[in-house]
Amino acid sequence: MVCEKAMKYFLMFIALISINNFVISGVVINTTRVIYPETAREVSVQLQNKNPRPTLVQSWVDSDSENEMPEQSKAPFFLRPPLTRIETEQGQALRLVYNNQPQLQDRESVFWLNVLEIPPSPDSVIASQPYLQMAIKTQIKVFFRPKNLSGSSQEAPKLLIWHLHSDSDGSYKLECENPTPFHISFGKVDLKLGTQIFSNANSNLMIKPFSKMIVVMNGLKKTPATDAEVRFSFINDYGAYINLMSSLAK
Repeated sequence: MVCEKAMKYFLMFIALISINNFVISGVVINTTRVIYPETAREVSVQLQNKNPRPTLVQSWVDSDSENEMPEQSKAPFFLRPPLTRIETEQGQALRLVYNNQPQLQDRESVFWLNVLEIPPSPDSVIASQPYLQMAIKTQIKVFFRPKNLSGSSQEAPKLLIWHLHSDSDGSYKLECENPTPFHISFGKVDLKLGTQIFSNANSNLMIKPFSKMIVVMNGLKKTPATDAEVRFSFINDYGAYINLMSSLAK
């Protein structure tokens, strides 16, 4: 399963002469995002160990920071269990519980669930040779959704406002405005201008509630802003990609 954000980093580096074993993540998450309604008592996320041997997994939720460690987290959730051993081909449910720390009530807040797969100690044969050992941390978004938000996350992408702005040098920039209280994650953004189609340069876009952002389009320079249409896909609450089209705002 492809996750929207993943980072690999070194836990141990004994020698980089030859690499006889390369650790590839075998712990998978059953979803690409977590929606946490404010009124929920808890939300569960299922992990599955596809490794050929038992694996130790550490999990925590952070406040939208790639480098935030468990002891630094200020995210408003309890997570159980924070550390667990998962047997081969077995699963483990992570339980997220909101701790009632006050959050913005007029919009969603976003956090990150981190799942760190801790590699086991190498056996004696591997340990006797130079090797590289890695841990793999996978992150997925956790959206805290207040109970009284207006509208719906499914309808929010249809309300996006798209502008094409010209710079003094004659080039153009595509701007997206989100007037809704929901975060909107994109799978792709294409801009059709006449017979030309331009694609966004970043495949991991998300616009925050009540905000604007520039969507960088490959090759979009001195192009007439006529006969324009935005074609994009967004990722819904279930991780599915939904295609939409929109005209530019006048």
